[in-house]
Amino acid sequence: MTSELCRHRLGDVLAVVIDHRGRTPKKLGGDFVAAGVRVLSAKTVKGGRLQGLADCRFVTQDMYDAWMPNKLRLGDVLLTSEAPLGEAAYLQDDAHFCLGQRLFALRANDAKLDARFLFYLLLSPAVQQRLQARATGTTAQGIRQAELVQVEVDLPPLPEQRRVASILGALDDKIELNRRMNGTLESIAHAVFQSWFIDVDPVCIKALPPRSTCRDTGRLLNSLTSSWSTATQWRQTRLRTRLSTTTAFRRSMRAGCRRRSSAQLSRATSSPFKRVPCWFLA
Repeated sequence: MTSELCRHRLGDVLAVVIDHRGRTPKKLGGDFVAAGVRVLSAKTVKGGRLQGLADCRFVTQDMYDAWMPNKLRLGDVLLTSEAPLGEAAYLQDDAHFCLGQRLFALRANDAKLDARFLFYLLLSPAVQQRLQARATGTTAQGIRQAELVQVEVDLPPLPEQRRVASILGALDDKIELNRRMNGTLESIAHAVFQSWFIDVDPVCIKALPPRSTCRDTGRLLNSLTSSWSTATQWRQTRLRTRLSTTTAFRRSMRAGCRRRSSAQLSRATSSPFKRVPCWFLA
């Protein structure tokens, strides 16, 4: 496979590069709104996917049409241009976004480059080093479009690109599915805990069997709280240790005070410890 690699400039294997550097709603005669079309920024591209979409700002549909004459498509690859440089995400679920500042959208030339292979290629150590080598800036390293398209990439034949992208894509899809399942299970666990132990919903009370005794109720509650038992025991042990230590210290201080004579106590008032609060020794 190595002997079949061909080196290209990135700009030669891309169909479209979308770069909205410096574009804002105010420059287009509008402003951000409370709801509408999400505006992506460099902060939303992290770890190979889009994150923090709930914190995105919005623009109206009319502003979106003016902002994005060239709309994003499924299969486009987002690349951060600075702060940080080199984070990438592959659009495979939704592309109805505005492209904010510090972001490129790269669209592969289907005759030369597989779109998902482009995504993995940009995250490879070799291409990351080449991006950093062409970056400029003192406080924050960034790359301009003119430099980005000059970055060299090594490409295998197109069928090989598709096979590699298919294997890596299947693994990433499985990881994403597991992540979403874990999030769902965690939400269910929090909802059950909230319902049983904080809200005490009538539905939970009705779930108890008829003529159930306190012992039956206790068994049911114990089964629901098994996942929290370890953490609870650890907190209780730590609290008991603190209480026992504090109690022993206070007892020793009181015993020492009783053994001292009145003359000693009077002289002690001039010591640095006279400002110890009385409630601490109570």
